[in-house]
Amino acid sequence: MKRPSWFPVPGFVLRIIFGEMAKETLLSGQRVAPRRLLEAGFRFLYPQAELALNEILEKID
Repeated sequence: MKRPSWFPVPGFVLRIIFGEMAKETLLSGQRVAPRRLLEAGFRFLYPQAELALNEILEKID
């Protein structure tokens, strides 16, 4: 969203506070694909998350 982070937190601090959950939820990425929906022919209104977020942010401004 090209906005600065007010409060960057180092990974080790998150691990101290949240333990193993920090690694699984906050510090790692996950690639997710809607394979079954696409195979079934489903068409997304916004195929990329960035397009959907831009639409939402335009409505807010």
